[in-house]
Amino acid sequence: LSSLNRLLKATRALSKSELEILHAGLKAWVREENKRYRSAERTKSKAEKAEANPLAHYGAHLLDGVERVRFLGNSEEVIAVNRLGKVTTLRLQGRGLKETASSEINANSDTLYLAPSGRRILANHRSGSTKIYDSFGFQELFDLNLFLFHPHFSKDGTVLAGLSSFAPVTRLLLYDAKTFVKTVDEALPDAAHSVFSADGKRLYISVGGENNSLKVLEIQSGNLQTILDSKTGFDGLGTFDISLDSRFLVTSSKAQGTVLWDLQAKTIIQHLGVASEGTVSILGEPAKFSPDGKQLVFSTGGLSGSIQVWDIENGIVRFVLDSEKPRFGLQNVIYSPDGKYLVTQKANGETILWDPNQGKQIEVLHHGHRDRAAFTNYLEMSADSKAVAVVFDAEFLEIWKLDFL
Repeated sequence: LSSLNRLLKATRALSKSELEILHAGLKAWVREENKRYRSAERTKSKAEKAEANPLAHYGAHLLDGVERVRFLGNSEEVIAVNRLGKVTTLRLQGRGLKETASSEINANSDTLYLAPSGRRILANHRSGSTKIYDSFGFQELFDLNLFLFHPHFSKDGTVLAGLSSFAPVTRLLLYDAKTFVKTVDEALPDAAHSVFSADGKRLYISVGGENNSLKVLEIQSGNLQTILDSKTGFDGLGTFDISLDSRFLVTSSKAQGTVLWDLQAKTIIQHLGVASEGTVSILGEPAKFSPDGKQLVFSTGGLSGSIQVWDIENGIVRFVLDSEKPRFGLQNVIYSPDGKYLVTQKANGETILWDPNQGKQIEVLHHGHRDRAAFTNYLEMSADSKAVAVVFDAEFLEIWKLDFL
């Protein structure tokens, strides 16, 4: 109180202009103090939420042989299939996953695939036929009457593509994913890998052997063209990815390592990784464009290679994600649909969640049973970018919620 009285006495001697300056200074000080207080409260709240619910980890032990997982429209429910034909749907509940439905489609299935929505299942049977089932009623919907290799859907789930080998020629087949009526049947000897454009209007196909090339199929017209061949330095015996605007291509092969291409100019922009076994992915693309097409994540190759984020517009390495050794090779990488998160899986099974825009590690996604090492078999992000699912040792499904980040 005495300090306040002294302040009041001192202000009586000030002129009007001096009082206005003092008043403005006090208002600015109060404003800054309020901002500092609110920021501290937000940081405290976020820290308390993270401590109480660190990445909201969920876990469940599933039947041996889990091969594919899909989120069903949101981050709260998943569907999983195993190599024996068992299909299980699970919902996040408490700190675990509650089984909501289960059925065996056919114990004679060799490999099963899930449509992007998770509502259709493709089963390759040992009898030599690919069949389509409903994920909820589990009844058979269609029989393609052939064995479809490497089946995959366009991102919007409207088109199904795959390869079928009618000796001695491999054929590229496309189907309407709603009716499963065949729309394209094209002979493509030595076809190896295919990727849909982001808008689903084109399909890019790599071809190896004597026909070494990259081809593009205009889905609506059925027009097939060669855009790269061995004369341009293209190696069709590898994997590849296409940028959002279909301007850039990244390829990865044993012979060339990782290479960034300009598809419009049909030229190599940069050799990003060495030719090595470590650059070849087991589970997915070893190099991946970000959803906005501005970044590229890749491995420089080999057990000593690093995982890097490449700035495509400026042509520079923006971040090196793993600066510590041993680095091991990159086996799988996925972006969240909103581009805020990145998950990498190395050859030793280490699975890490990153912030690709800051180049910072968020969390190592450990297997819940930490008494033994576990290998990552499958990675999947939810469509709303709020959860990531990881399958360990082909039997443990674990989910991390990303809401608080």
